[in-house]
Formats: sequence, C-alpha cells, structure tokens
Amino acid sequence: MTVRRRTFLQLLGGAGLAAALPGCSLLEEQQTGEMVPSRARLPRRFSVPLPVPPVARPVRSTAEADFYSITQRAADVELLPGLSTPILGYDGIFPGPTIVSRSGRRTVVEHRNELTVPTVVHLHGGMRLQHVAWFAFTLAIYDATFITVVPLTNALVQGFLGYPLNPSFGMRIGLYNASIGIGDLLVYGAFTIAAYKAYGRQAAQISLVLVALFGAVAPGGVGLIFESLTDARTDIIVPAQTVFGPVAFVAYLWMRHHYGRERTMGEFLASSDVGTPISAVGRVVPGPSAAVPAAAPAASAEPVAVATDAAASGPAP
Repeated sequence: MTVRRRTFLQLLGGAGLAAALPGCSLLEEQQTGEMVPSRARLPRRFSVPLPVPPVARPVRSTAEADFYSITQRAADVELLPGLSTPILGYDGIFPGPTIVSRSGRRTVVEHRNELTVPTVVHLHGGMRLQHVAWFAFTLAIYDATFITVVPLTNALVQGFLGYPLNPSFGMRIGLYNASIGIGDLLVYGAFTIAAYKAYGRQAAQISLVLVALFGAVAPGGVGLIFESLTDARTDIIVPAQTVFGPVAFVAYLWMRHHYGRERTMGEFLASSDVGTPISAVGRVVPGPSAAVPAAAPAASAEPVAVATDAAASGPAP
C-alpha cells in the first residue's frame, strides 16, 4: 500500500499511547507506581470526612510574583482510618497542598525532589487559545520542514508500514490514501474548545468550520490536485497541520482583534455559555472578585485555585 498522507507522527503518537497503557510500556521496569488493592477492610461509604488539602503560603512575594517551595518526599499518611500508608507526596501529604494564585499575577513554584527516583511535574488546565494557535502553527513549520527541507517523514512512514498499530482512520480514493490521525484530532478539538472558552459559542462555530475546511477537505484536496497534475505514482505526503496550522493562527489573531482579550476561566464559568453560571470553583479566597458577574469583565485579581496531587505507593482504598 502506498501512503500519501501524514502518518509518521500519528504512529509515533500511538506508540506513545501504547507505552502508557498497562503492560505495554517499554520502560515498565522504571515505573515508580503500582496498583495495589487494599487488604484492609474499607470504611462505609461517605463515613470518612473528605480530606481538604492545606493552602500553601508563599515563601516570599514581590510586587509582581509569589514564590512557593514544594518538596517531593516519602511519608506515611492515614488514608484509611487507623492505618498508615506509605506515599510519595508533595510536602509529604495526600492530597498535596493547594496553591491559590490570582489572574494577572505571576506564580513561581520551586520543586525539590527528595525521593529516590526522578519525577516530572506538569500543569493541568489553564488552556488558552493563544497557546493552541501557536502550537498548531509550530506543527505546520515542523511538518513542512521534514517534508521538504529534510525529507525524513516519508522514509519513516514507509518504515512503519506493516505494523498493526496505526492510530488513524481514513479512506482510499483510487491510489490516494487520505487519513486523519489522533494527533490531528487533538489539535482540532483543543482549538475548538479553547475558542469556546475564550470567546464563546460564535467563536467555537467559526473554529468548527475552519476544522472542516482546512483540517479535512483542504489537505485531502491538495493531494488529489497534485496527483492530477503529476505522475500518479509519485509518493506524496500532505500533512494536515501544514494547512490547518497557519489558518488557525490567523483565525486566533482575527478573534483577538474582533473580540478582545481571552476570557479567564472565572469569566467563562460565570458566563451564560456554561448553562448555569458558576461563580466560584473549589476553594477560593474570599474577596470582591471571587464571584465574577456574567455581564461584567473580571477584575485583574481573580483567584484561581490550583491543587497538587500525590500518588500512593502502598495499600490504597
């Protein structure tokens, strides 16, 4: 079978997914966590109070930023009443401490690893349309480079042929194989969701139209047009992001010019786009900006609660 679409990054992403699945990891011997069923008798449901993590205090603050220090260390905590469980925790507690930051103010967190294994710290949430647009545009440059300047993608795609793992779906049009990969769908979904959060329903509808036209129709059409003008046996790869990436970036610039700055998460949750507006999420520091009116812009000091977590390494509930 001749491959004429972007497949290598899809296969690479699928390989990463397989490595993350239980029993499929190539680095299984280096895993620090293990699923251990509880040998102790579990308490009756909802009989144990919900553990509320403490709010971390900055070690120092400046006019522009707050600085925190968190230590990753082993500890014994009481997950089940009367029993001690060894964990690898942030500041040795479970759940880890909550960092309350404010919109427009810089937060710096220093992590100290006192464990016997290396760790990776990453942030969940906080997605912005600006970041997704830049990510899509960077992918376009990356794809174009390894298709034209350094023709590496095609050779790698051919090398992956015959392997059962192919995280993509598509169809054949004559000799032309058009497929969409998991990575492409991730970018399309992230761009649409971030546009909805940033600017509302109309921006999300615009994003869906751009995804359909420049994420599916245009990449497939480019290959068909090129083959009609050249030798049909020519092996052509048309990465979807080389078409969608620049369009997504221009669309973001237009939305920013047309709608203004992106909404914060607090503004989004307090808007009518959520259905039932939510004035606060989780544990928020009391203050005049804790609840953001749906029709008014949020204050620059909107509190945002960020919770850290820890993984139990011993008997767990």
